[in-house]
Amino acid sequence: MTKDQNKKINELEEKISFLQAENESMAERAEEIFLLVMVSESIREINDRSIIIDTVLEKISILKDIPLCCYCSRDKNTLKIQLAYTSYADNTSIQNIGLDNDAFKKLHNGILYLVRDYNEYEGFFKSLIDKNFEPRSVLIIPHKSISNKLSYFLFADNDEDTNRFSEIITLIHEMINIMSDKLDNLYLLEELRKINLALERKITARTSELWETNRILRKEIEDKRLAEEELKLRNEELNNFVYRVSHDLRAPITSVEGLINIIKLELQSKSRDLKPFIDLLEDRMRNLDRFIYDILNYSRNIRTSVKIERIDFESIISDCFNELEYLDNAMKIKKNIEVSKKQFFNDKMGIREIFRNIVSNAIKYMDKTKEVNIINIHIRINKKEAIISIQDNGIGISRDVLPKIFEMFYRGSELSKGSGIGLYLVSQSVDKMGGKIDVKSTLGKGTEFIVRLPNDTSR
Repeated sequence: MTKDQNKKINELEEKISFLQAENESMAERAEEIFLLVMVSESIREINDRSIIIDTVLEKISILKDIPLCCYCSRDKNTLKIQLAYTSYADNTSIQNIGLDNDAFKKLHNGILYLVRDYNEYEGFFKSLIDKNFEPRSVLIIPHKSISNKLSYFLFADNDEDTNRFSEIITLIHEMINIMSDKLDNLYLLEELRKINLALERKITARTSELWETNRILRKEIEDKRLAEEELKLRNEELNNFVYRVSHDLRAPITSVEGLINIIKLELQSKSRDLKPFIDLLEDRMRNLDRFIYDILNYSRNIRTSVKIERIDFESIISDCFNELEYLDNAMKIKKNIEVSKKQFFNDKMGIREIFRNIVSNAIKYMDKTKEVNIINIHIRINKKEAIISIQDNGIGISRDVLPKIFEMFYRGSELSKGSGIGLYLVSQSVDKMGGKIDVKSTLGKGTEFIVRLPNDTSR
């Protein structure tokens, strides 16, 4: 062969050797990538931190034939095993592994790789000896992530080839990094979940506060509107009240003055009996007294608050009829009264006002064409309320008048001689006590008032 041919053969052999070495390296890297993928897939669906670490230790032990793989924490100069996987027994009996300060200083700078021949670490190796296992080389990898404080991975091998770890350090480190990324992702997801939960709670709380603020504002606006309407109504009532009071007070006074003048003239002439004029004078004065009484009741009803006490309906009804005996034909009324014996609590003055005005009207507007004039009073009491029915067989109220009878100063009949505020006071008293009032009437047959009042037994 010529020199040129030998040179070419040598170059080809070198290229072949390079390519073979490169192929071997690529094959080894492909194997490593395959192993890394296996580790990654084995923990992809796991969300428990301990199970993830345990799974990675198991994969490293099996795939790289490492008898002892541990996950440790530091307690002073001791490595405490938290999780471990061994191929020589079900569980390792090793719990604490002592290291000196120099070893931990080296660990702070990176990986610590020890072999059995290092006499300074003889005690360390002795602490790892198990009846089934005596290590020849140890690899300790410090590990720190955002999800955990500094921890350590310890790998021990009993192979006579003490250089084996140096060949796989990079691969083991990459496997640990895959695990670390998974743990960090879980940690970040959990932190994000906590942040979202805290944010949702803040949003919920803030929304509740806004709803409550809006509710309060709406209530304040509504209360203000109602107060304005109430004030407007009261002003209208006051204007009407002043006008009607001045008119109704002057009417009987004018009549009285006229009767007094007539009496004076008759006294001078002494030609007529004065008793009819005196009777008229007495009647006008009585009407004036009743009107003033109603005005005083109206004033008291506005000023006084509800006072809850036990109610004796029979006593109130008896007093009411006694007070109204002065009315014409009051003694001719037939009374039918039925009262429940159960206890009832509410405002006594308000209930007296209700009975006095309704019964007074029943007497005033009796039907004198009927043989018997009747007032039926029935009171039923339960834990919730009292239902009061006051019924008469008087002249009745026409349908067109009925909706207006609770208005102030309204007089619904030509026969009306009262102040016109009696039923208004009844309505106001019922409202103050938290009750309801209904009325049914048929012209020529009679009228029934039905009053429902709450039974405030809590007092």
